[in-house]
Amino acid sequence: MTMNSRGLINTLSSLHPEVKDVSDPQMILEIGAENSTVVIFGGEQILSVGTLMFGSEKYTRALADFLSLDEEKAEEEKFKTKIDPENTGHPFYHVSINLITELENAIEQWKAHENSEMAGLEFVKIWLCGGGSMLAGLPEVLEGNFEHSQTEIFGPKDADGKVLPELSIAYGLALQALEAEDVGISLAPAEIRWVSLRKRNFAFLSAAAFLFIVSLSIYLIDFYIKLSNEDVVNTKIITRLKACEGFIPELDKMGEDIRHYEKTLVPFAIKGGNIPRFISAINEIGKIKGDNFFFIYLADEKSFKGLKMERNTPKEGQGRIFFSNITAKEPGGASKRARNESVPVSAMTENRSLVLIGFTIAATKKEHYDIVRLIQTKLSKSSLFSSDSEEVDILSEEERMGREDIMSSPWISQVVNNKEINSKMSGSRFRDFAIKLPFAETIVNQSELKENKEKKK
Repeated sequence: MTMNSRGLINTLSSLHPEVKDVSDPQMILEIGAENSTVVIFGGEQILSVGTLMFGSEKYTRALADFLSLDEEKAEEEKFKTKIDPENTGHPFYHVSINLITELENAIEQWKAHENSEMAGLEFVKIWLCGGGSMLAGLPEVLEGNFEHSQTEIFGPKDADGKVLPELSIAYGLALQALEAEDVGISLAPAEIRWVSLRKRNFAFLSAAAFLFIVSLSIYLIDFYIKLSNEDVVNTKIITRLKACEGFIPELDKMGEDIRHYEKTLVPFAIKGGNIPRFISAINEIGKIKGDNFFFIYLADEKSFKGLKMERNTPKEGQGRIFFSNITAKEPGGASKRARNESVPVSAMTENRSLVLIGFTIAATKKEHYDIVRLIQTKLSKSSLFSSDSEEVDILSEEERMGREDIMSSPWISQVVNNKEINSKMSGSRFRDFAIKLPFAETIVNQSELKENKEKKK
């Protein structure tokens, strides 16, 4: 960075401090007599500094040649003549084109070495200064070639408030001499500048080291006090935990007693809940009415499976479960005894599902299946049936095998096999079906009791 460019930055930052808050690129163009200085910056960061081989003397020589004047007279006339971008025959037009070309070359050189994000932005403002900036019409020429940029002349002001752009560099160097500049300037060698910087900052470094040592000492003392307090608190907690350790066996004993009484109460809860749920199931089933079906049997699944006919039943009676030509037959004695056997309360189990058996009056198997599916759908919609793991389902013939005793009831056989009744059914016939009705919720959740028992083992 040259002396001129640092002076320009100091002057602009002092007179227009708001430029530091603009992050987009801006440009300072100082037009001197023989050459010009270009400073590109964004916010508080200087991005590029360049020199143009262009000065205001080119306007003077061009005007002197055009009007056949000496340079002194041409210098006086120069500031009386306004640059007209539309007048291509005027000598100022060609000189201005030369200035724009030099300026664009400097900008392209900067963009080649700048990151793409910053280089892709347009200049928001061009700050114009130097003796050549007082040429009338020059700001308009710059704005005409840089459409997205505003142009403003800057410099210190005299007693009357007039801007003196030719004193911009001198003003910035004066700020440096008074140590009031934003960009420091020094002509001393690097080694001397380094020693000078260390001497200037020694007091600050000493104060910073002192504050660091004091802060570290205070922190360590505070940390030690906190650790001591925490140690006292932890000691009290450990003492209490040791005292509580003696209560653990007693708590375990109390837990075992609680589980024992829970197991004792489970059968009574099941006993008291099975009957109301069975009645609720009858009410739900009673809501399903139709002229082409009827129900004959409802029992819990365990009873349905536990009272199946003994294995020595003749094979011809175990083929298809419910034949339309079944004859009346008294249930076997073994079945009667099974029904009359008493069940201890402690062995009582919860009814998780029911089995519903009935007949449809249908001419074809498809019609029979549609009726049974309709019954299944209606029962599935009840909040009493269907759990997350099991839904209302139609039992297959294999699952019904062994309960022919249900169909052996005299009144059922007499109705199903009655020729007079069958003759009036217009081709329809009685077709049996069985549906499993799992309850949606359990009365007692015994999973926790089983888990506790397994943990104890």
